Amino acid sequence: MASSCTESILYQKHKKIPDFVWKYDYKVPFNFVIKDEKAKYNTYFNLRTSSYYPYSNIWILVKKFNKNGSLISEKKYEFILADIDGRWFGDGLGDIIDNKLSLENNISFESKGEYSYYINHEMRSDNLDGIMDIGISVEKVIE
Repeated sequence: MASSCTESILYQKHKKIPDFVWKYDYKVPFNFVIKDEKAKYNTYFNLRTSSYYPYSNIWILVKKFNKNGSLISEKKYEFILADIDGRWFGDGLGDIIDNKLSLENNISFESKGEYSYYINHEMRSDNLDGIMDIGISVEKVIE
């Protein structure tokens, strides 16, 4: 018999992108506190775009730091945002599209304390038009 897991939101934060243009050198920080280092967590990248975002995908770089400011990991992700016919994935209302995209599943943090994620885009264009805001969710897995 299979069992299913649910999630409890530990941290969720969105940050507005100035003028809806995400500049390459704008590394967006997110800080959160882990109180239970034995628990498992799922992390997500939350992206809100306008329908005039010019690409069907996005590449991002996520750097994760521990409470001492030491780099734990650095990973690039590609997320597909639209199908081949240009239909957006995600949820939308009018010209706004929201995506909740998985970063890591069933991870543990090494100890209690503050952690930081820094996110920047890794696209070929230095300036990404149509990016309204980005965010991070950290959700505790409840079995």
